[in-house]
Amino acid sequence: MSRAPRFIAGLAVAAAVLAHDVPASAAALRRQVALHGDTVRLSDLFSDLQPGQDCDIGPAPAPGQHITVPFSQLVAIASQFGVDWQPGASYASAVLDRPARVVRREEIMAVLKPALIASGAPPGSDVSLGAFASPPLPAEVTTAPEIQTLDYDAQSGRFSALLAFPEPDADPVTLRVTGRAEQQVNVLALNQPLPAGSLLSASDLQVVRVRSSSLHGTPMTTIADVDGLALRQQGSGGVPLTRDMLVRPMLVSRGRPVVLRLEGAGLTLTTAGVALEAGAAGDRIHVINSVSHAVLIGQVTSTTDVRIDAGTAPVILQSGVPQGGLPQLASGASAGGGGNWSRLAQEAPYP
Repeated sequence: MSRAPRFIAGLAVAAAVLAHDVPASAAALRRQVALHGDTVRLSDLFSDLQPGQDCDIGPAPAPGQHITVPFSQLVAIASQFGVDWQPGASYASAVLDRPARVVRREEIMAVLKPALIASGAPPGSDVSLGAFASPPLPAEVTTAPEIQTLDYDAQSGRFSALLAFPEPDADPVTLRVTGRAEQQVNVLALNQPLPAGSLLSASDLQVVRVRSSSLHGTPMTTIADVDGLALRQQGSGGVPLTRDMLVRPMLVSRGRPVVLRLEGAGLTLTTAGVALEAGAAGDRIHVINSVSHAVLIGQVTSTTDVRIDAGTAPVILQSGVPQGGLPQLASGASAGGGGNWSRLAQEAPYP
């Protein structure tokens, strides 16, 4: 046999001897490990340890951090704790990661809302959180946070709370959050844009839920509130309706011919007249009898009819008043006639 084959055969025999001499339970290095506790154990670095050999060897990195154990330190640890480890390559190392998780708004709200209601916040309030920096929590900590302190101002709705996230065998991680709890109400809004003067009906409306602090004016909350009313100005879809945005539609305009109706004792008398004021259904306005030129007060009942108040004291316009249109009545004049209306009638021109 030549020397080369004998050398190769010798290597094979040596390898077989070495393989026989290395215990089958020799430890193996773990190169990448995710830690789930505050300490690093020997089994985090090496597998197949001897029974009873595992133990704590040092503190774990903080949640979200990692440490790299170099070859020289691995050799020292194996020697110190009697680990039967065959190093092999001198560049071997181990990376120990400590997984972390962030605090979610949902888990904060789950405990914060009931606590706010218990502190006086209206049920159904809209709770908004300010910006907060989530502390890195160990991935294994999944228990709900506990509220240590809660300060709530009922007038402004603002609050400040200190939350604690308990950890086994460690001090809890704390987080301070601030925000506002505002009452929400259901109000009516247009479901589409409509022009000014549009007469509203149920088909034009929708119910929206808004923060009470965002409302300006008296909100409309039921269909009955807006039935028969019209938009004062052009309206936008989704915008809550308030009382000052609505008016009763004018059935009678100033200067328009109307039929004056006087009812009483089972009789109805009618005559032609002219409206001195614009009026919606049910409004009491001043009108002029076209025949007698008497100023009367009546209630608008339709686009053509005004029912004269039975107790109206008529004011007769004097003849010879200059031409120039219908009288501009004083806004503070009271219905029902009287000396003030006599003076206005004397001064007002009538065609």
